[in-house]
Amino acid sequence: METKYAVIDIETTGGLPQRDRIIEIGIILYDGEKETGRFGSLIDPGISIPPQITRLTGITTEMVSGQPKFYEVAKEIVQFTQGAVFVAHNVRFDYNFIREEFSRLGYTYTRKQLCTKRLARLSLPGLGSYSLESLIRHLDIQVKHRHRALDDAYAACAVMDHVFRLEENREKAIELIHQGVKESRLPASISLDYLHSLPEACGIYYFHNRSGDVIYVGKSKNIKDRVLQHFADHTQKAVHLQQQVDSITYEITGSELLALLRENEEIKKIKPEINRALRKKELPYGIYATVDEKGFIRFEVDKARPVNENTVLIKKFSTPANARAFLSAAVERYGLCQKLTSLERSGGSCFHYQIGKCRGACQGLEPPESYNERALLLQEKLVFPQKTFLVTESGRSQGETTVLCFRQGICIGYQYKDEYSGSFLSEEDLIPLPADEDTPSILRNYFSKNPRAVWKEWRVEAGN
Repeated sequence: METKYAVIDIETTGGLPQRDRIIEIGIILYDGEKETGRFGSLIDPGISIPPQITRLTGITTEMVSGQPKFYEVAKEIVQFTQGAVFVAHNVRFDYNFIREEFSRLGYTYTRKQLCTKRLARLSLPGLGSYSLESLIRHLDIQVKHRHRALDDAYAACAVMDHVFRLEENREKAIELIHQGVKESRLPASISLDYLHSLPEACGIYYFHNRSGDVIYVGKSKNIKDRVLQHFADHTQKAVHLQQQVDSITYEITGSELLALLRENEEIKKIKPEINRALRKKELPYGIYATVDEKGFIRFEVDKARPVNENTVLIKKFSTPANARAFLSAAVERYGLCQKLTSLERSGGSCFHYQIGKCRGACQGLEPPESYNERALLLQEKLVFPQKTFLVTESGRSQGETTVLCFRQGICIGYQYKDEYSGSFLSEEDLIPLPADEDTPSILRNYFSKNPRAVWKEWRVEAGN
């Protein structure tokens, strides 16, 4: 069956789909040989067009006033592009904007995609630039108005038409559309169309074998893209996985942090075969922090054990010797006591006190308050703060949010709230997440990579 293409370009009020709006759309239908139809329209975004956008496109606020709103052309866009590959130059930009506009309407818009910039890189090697402007000059494409949607869509279609003159370039396009996945290598029960039907949403996914057992659990901000990557990889591990997969299920979370925590929970609970095989070397020992009866923070090396509100996992290690070596360096760096770090267990003062490196916590000569200031420097460097707080992230659909609740740095549960939900949050309404020793490291890594993530202190009311 011949592949149909919808070559699309949009003009917008800015570069962020969640904040900005589409002000013009142009679509050219192409059957691989010729244009078969076109659609174009200015769109009233409901907000003013910034001056820099007007300078670039020539589109003013006055020009879009009275033009159709996006919802008024949405049905026509769906019908016009039905069954076609979504094509654009830097396709993710146009595709994500259009998906976001549809999401605001409560509709999930999904299409296979092809980027003409990536296609040109593969088909026209050696050019200094692959911007649309450069390709227009290189291929001598006649365009009347640059940075207008229908004209730029025409230019992208002309690039595609040029490279499609060679059959091998058509095959390259098909590979790009399927992200390198070849149907001949797929299990009999899984087709390319099935993989493309997976959600382009954040969540976790499960690979099942013929018996229905879960053999792999993964997490991704885009489930479809990540699963396609699994089937495109040609490593020995990937081939081993591909040979065993018979079906795929998934759970949309919306929140990336919840996806990370749910993935961790499911792997620990199900113990999937391939996750175990791919897991890094086990780290069966850890350094744990507790507070003793005198109020001192103590660090000790022990075998892996459950964490709770009174015990904090500082770091995991493969051997107790590695853990003690780490603690020994920490004692030197932070001026800690060897007795309070389990490096010495004999009676009397520690060796470092005798040589003037310990301030006497082991002899009661230093109060817990001053000693703990240094101990906390080590703890807070490696562990997410042991606070009680809420994290608010995206939900599974427009208008929904995910609220994750943490007590002493450990996630105790989560809840999905829509725009009509009240602000009061009861623990009884939470979907529980079991406490896990890996949660602090997941949090630390996530918040270091996402410094703008929204979290706030959570004061647990009586009865909560």
